[in-house]
Amino acid sequence: MRAEKEGYGSQTLADIDCPTAKLQFRLKVLESMTGRVLGPDRTPIKPYVIDDVQFDREDGLFEIPLAAEVKVVASDHKVFHRAVPPNTRELGELVLERLPTASGVVLDSDGQPAVGARVTLTRASADVVLTNEKGEFSLSIPFELDPMPLEAVAEFRSRSARELVRDGKRLELRLHGPTKVFGKVVGPDGLGRSAMVSLSLDEGMPTRLESAPDGTFSVELAEGLYRFTTRLNRYETLVHVKGESVEVILGTPPGSCNVTVDLPQASSIADVRLVPASAPLAPEEVNDTAGGVIVIGSSKRAEGIPCGGYMFVVSLGSGERKIGWFQAADRESRVGYTP
Repeated sequence: MRAEKEGYGSQTLADIDCPTAKLQFRLKVLESMTGRVLGPDRTPIKPYVIDDVQFDREDGLFEIPLAAEVKVVASDHKVFHRAVPPNTRELGELVLERLPTASGVVLDSDGQPAVGARVTLTRASADVVLTNEKGEFSLSIPFELDPMPLEAVAEFRSRSARELVRDGKRLELRLHGPTKVFGKVVGPDGLGRSAMVSLSLDEGMPTRLESAPDGTFSVELAEGLYRFTTRLNRYETLVHVKGESVEVILGTPPGSCNVTVDLPQASSIADVRLVPASAPLAPEEVNDTAGGVIVIGSSKRAEGIPCGGYMFVVSLGSGERKIGWFQAADRESRVGYTP
């Protein structure tokens, strides 16, 4: 019986005719390089993994076969990946950076800490944490999703809350009950139509319902950014469901405008919102559907909106906001944003 691994020696044991025998092989590194893995505070990290081998020494030291590169993976830290010059025997101290975190507090509707609430991050991972006795939580953000956007979602006793994660901002998630959505499917003639409506949250599996003969429908939903689609005219729109109730119109009635926002290929853009010029909102107050705010999603279009003047607010992953103005006057209008 023989055991071997690339970069290591091999060991052969005499054949043993015993199916229950427990064998142990000790392989010696042939040509090796050594180093030490530390955290940002210069203290050793353990455990960590290099080339599928786990190390958990108290001093953070390791010895591995000679290689052209080294990749270190440790929980709650960014992946360390570096090329290694030929014949390098000593790698020295490899300092890993901690992953950014989303932290904050979950409060009940009366402002008291919600102990034991479930909190997770959309699009990030399946990681779920429970809030402590003060309602506080902290979640690591996977490095590959930095910059964002992503949201923190809290659930507790059939109530929920969510908030956009921004760099360095402590989150406050205030729980509330479901939102009542009142909708209507509208045809090109401006009249209500019976049609199948599909809605989905966070790119999840869609829920389907059928509007009444006059085009109306209603449903209760947890807070979040939903994609509503209908086969009628292939209409699609994003709606930020929040508060006690939200109205949704699916269709492009006569006399309305369609707007396309031209955005650069930049992952740092979290979202774009259109605000009617008549709405009494300052740019810093644009954070939900209050006052007729329209959310622009990946389609970069807003269809069937009232024609007129609009402020557009571009939110970046860093929390910074860019402001502009335009006039939706034609059936098809375009507005461009340049960083």
